[in-house]
Amino acid sequence: MINKFCFFVFILVLPFSVKSEKCKVGYDSAEEWCFMLQLQGKSALGAAEICNKTGGRIALLDSYKKIEILRTYINEKKEFLLASSIKTQEQDLMMSFHRIRDMSDYADRYCKTYKRFKLSWSTRKLYIPNSELPIHFDANERANRTTPAGFIIKTSSIPGAGLGAWTTSKVPMFTVLGEYEGEEHKHEGDMSYSWIIFEDDEEEHMHFIDASSLAKSNWLRYVNCARNVHEENVKPIICDGLVFYMATKDVGPNTELLTWYGENDGRSLGITRRHPARDLELRSTNYVRVKYKNPYNLDNHFVLFDPFNKKGRHIQREYDYSYYTGTAGLLLPFVCEHSPVDTDQIYRWLDPRNWQTFGLFYNFYLKSW
Repeated sequence: MINKFCFFVFILVLPFSVKSEKCKVGYDSAEEWCFMLQLQGKSALGAAEICNKTGGRIALLDSYKKIEILRTYINEKKEFLLASSIKTQEQDLMMSFHRIRDMSDYADRYCKTYKRFKLSWSTRKLYIPNSELPIHFDANERANRTTPAGFIIKTSSIPGAGLGAWTTSKVPMFTVLGEYEGEEHKHEGDMSYSWIIFEDDEEEHMHFIDASSLAKSNWLRYVNCARNVHEENVKPIICDGLVFYMATKDVGPNTELLTWYGENDGRSLGITRRHPARDLELRSTNYVRVKYKNPYNLDNHFVLFDPFNKKGRHIQREYDYSYYTGTAGLLLPFVCEHSPVDTDQIYRWLDPRNWQTFGLFYNFYLKSW
């Protein structure tokens, strides 16, 4: 009889002694949402895996209210203010960005000098001309025979690319490797070996330099397309209707010369060359990775969310930056979320004020007592 009485008291007390938690362990309640801020920088794939392991998913920005609540939630996390979003990659990314800018500036100065003086002393001091051709040779060997001393044509390091141009000695930065030679014509030919030369600012008139013919091109036709910033060591300079190739760094011996041929060639090879600095403020802004629901399409894509920017552009789509970051992409803090756990039904059933529960208890226990 005493045991039954104790059980009755336990049933009455239980609903009031159990604390209702609507968010899982590790998650914080933020109004009707449950968030977890992860400060350790991870790739998009790594972030998704961690969220899945904790029983959640990458936070999805699907309403204005949710965006504001998430902004407030992150702002209240003081430890986030001390964390640098892209700290582990920032130095390399900024160096590559400055190198691009510096090389573009140098290329512009070189072109201005060339237009004024052509191949005078000032533009010849780091200029490598073609190797001299013999009087008699097989025309189809012309491209290979123009290879200067210090370089060699052999199998490319890129699978399926065929032959490539390699160094056999050190090449200093800013060395002009020569002029890209080929047939000039007005009609589009074999674009895998062609440069488009625009003849006016409006880009309405153009001609092509087509190096597809071995008999009418030189050794620079063998410079293949780079797959990432670490491989890229040559910059094409389109100047005065010509194309020059320039070394963008000190190139050691036994190194393949590789350049970037533009978006169209990159797209055909499955390569995107987009620098994060084109879209992001790498030094001054803190980003977290979340997802964004596009109201105009069904794709929920990854975005970089700036919780401190209320006036400007605080949501930026995350593009493919792997050319500069490596296959992992940007390593960023991220936010996981999960749907709140509905515990109300459990507590309503245990509540002794629920007449159905009390009736069951009365029938099975109190009657026998």
